[in-house]
Amino acid sequence: MARIANLNVDVLRDFISGTLPVPGGEEVVDLINAETEKTQTAGLTNLTSTINVFMADCHDEENEEHFSTWVIHCLRGTEGQKFHPTLNVPDLSFVVYKGTGKKNNGYSGFDTEDVEIYITEGGHLLRLQFKTLHELLTHLEVETNIIRGLATNFCDKATAIDSAKLGYRTCIDLRACRGIPFPDDDP
Repeated sequence: MARIANLNVDVLRDFISGTLPVPGGEEVVDLINAETEKTQTAGLTNLTSTINVFMADCHDEENEEHFSTWVIHCLRGTEGQKFHPTLNVPDLSFVVYKGTGKKNNGYSGFDTEDVEIYITEGGHLLRLQFKTLHELLTHLEVETNIIRGLATNFCDKATAIDSAKLGYRTCIDLRACRGIPFPDDDP
């Protein structure tokens, strides 16, 4: 069976109303929730066709390289690093923390270092032994990735490029993506 993964990127408090807000970022929440609901409803008749993956920046305050470009955001254990409160992250979804090291930007969900992978169960995150998102998706026999979230021109883009390079059929749902100006861009 050809499986699909909904890759929901960085729908985090800091990127919506926190230290690094993406213009229009809150607009993606309802669209992602609607797609997640479709997956959950379809799952009642076909338990294995689509999986939900929620990616989250999870930075170390000592990541001097990343924070020389961006304001401090999505620090592990802070309110800003949590998913937006109205985002539906149902049980048995996968959560990928990216950029967890001291040097990695963590733009792509397919990074091969500084990644932690969890599954949600009963409101808790349970750590899995997979080292990369690609390893997880290969194990689950995923062939197609649909990317939604924040920010289109950084994390969504890097995740999509890596997805395609790894041989997945890759789609970006631009209805549910928003971009952010680069720090040096004029408003």
